[in-house]
Amino acid sequence: VSAQFLRLAEERLCMEIGEGKEWYLAVGDTVTVGRSYQSYQAAVVGMQTCFFEPYGYVAYPKKDEADGGAVDDCAKERQEILNAITRFSVDECRELEASLFRKLLRQKNRISGKIRGMYCDFFEAVFHEAESRQIPSGDLDEYRQIIRKGEVDRQNCLELHETFIRLMQCLDSRMQEQKGEASLILMIKKYVEDHYDNPQFSLLEVSDHVHLSVSYICVAFKQRTGMTINQYLTQVRMEQAKKYLKNTRYSLTEVSRMVGYQDSSYFGRIFKKTYQLTPIEYRERKGTDT
Repeated sequence: VSAQFLRLAEERLCMEIGEGKEWYLAVGDTVTVGRSYQSYQAAVVGMQTCFFEPYGYVAYPKKDEADGGAVDDCAKERQEILNAITRFSVDECRELEASLFRKLLRQKNRISGKIRGMYCDFFEAVFHEAESRQIPSGDLDEYRQIIRKGEVDRQNCLELHETFIRLMQCLDSRMQEQKGEASLILMIKKYVEDHYDNPQFSLLEVSDHVHLSVSYICVAFKQRTGMTINQYLTQVRMEQAKKYLKNTRYSLTEVSRMVGYQDSSYFGRIFKKTYQLTPIEYRERKGTDT
């Protein structure tokens, strides 16, 4: 079979398949009758190189290229990226993976299965670190599905690279949101700690202070701390009450008012519910059991 015939067949096949389809074509060596297996082997090698090319690529035998000797298994790059993921350094991960990707494209005689396995290691490491840092699982569900449904096994080198980039973008966006949320929580806590003694303390005051709606700050605070703003207010008031109770010159009524309660009986009930001691019992023990 002549090379010209193969190219004409390739052109006709491309027309039949159409654009936008995911396909590769590997052409084996032109051989004489009885040596078809040699042509098949060359096609298999060509199909392996397709992993490094965009869809619609036709691989021909490359007789003019030397073997190049042993292929670097990228173990160093793999470990560097895993270490960067452990540090959750998104920018570093991006730079290291981009360098690895360029290296893979320069030397294309690697085993595609090993490269896919390496990227699976990257994805799993990201999922593990994200979970340990309490990043909501929903943010990464799309990428978990890529692993669970075996989509990685069908992706080429470029697609793995692009999937990694999108995953890093998702992480970067979520981390920026978390930084903003962390700053918001600190602002709310500081406001509570500065105004806990106000008996008219309200969530509306807090929302006005941080310029966000009451519903938003309540949800954000609960998600980040595991308690409501009112629960945190009570916690601050009770901690301050313990300090004041150790000073006997303050009456219980005064302590109650100093921590924002106009009703000393109500204050006493909240204190006992919190510490399983009445304010008087706590004062008598001088806090030695707490």
